[in-house]
Amino acid sequence: MAFTFAAFCYMLTLVLCAALIFFVIWQIIAFDELRTDFKNPIDQSNPTRARERILNIERICNLLRKLVVPEYSIHGLFCLMFMCAGEWVTLGLNIPLLFYHLWRYFHRPADGSEVMYDPVSVMNADILNYCQKESWCKLGFYLLSFFYYLYRPCFALLKSLDGGTNTGGNEAKLRDLLSLLRLSSVRGGSRQRGATEEEGMK
Repeated sequence: MAFTFAAFCYMLTLVLCAALIFFVIWQIIAFDELRTDFKNPIDQSNPTRARERILNIERICNLLRKLVVPEYSIHGLFCLMFMCAGEWVTLGLNIPLLFYHLWRYFHRPADGSEVMYDPVSVMNADILNYCQKESWCKLGFYLLSFFYYLYRPCFALLKSLDGGTNTGGNEAKLRDLLSLLRLSSVRGGSRQRGATEEEGMK
């Protein structure tokens, strides 16, 4: 089987998709920790403990923001590779998430200082629930995509092997046909020479 650019795209995408799955799993764990902090109100009577919890929330939000651009860039690379490889079905499956990422990225806060996951806004109950649902939906999409990217190269390999077998059979049939034609031409020439010799003897 010839190693095509499409096969390379699927192999690279399979590895990067596994990285995206780990990204999303970490996001789910981080949002769960933020939800725990949200359910437990900050004890104002203990300033040290309150400061630690606020710093922990800011740390988690900073880490979440650092994963935004790598995740969106990797998925954008998926779409670019599949477009260059001519894998239109796979590209079509990824286009909705690509548009969603673009919408999320360009709808950042008005001051433009942060992409998303601002500590103050994330601790809002509605926004926190939305972020959690978003992460679970992405996890499901990336898991399904992982198995799809695993299936496609195997399907291409089987198809290529089947095509190679048929090609080999056709080549063998062509060789047999040429041999028969060559043999018939030799026999025809022998008969013609024999007829010429008989005429000469007469």
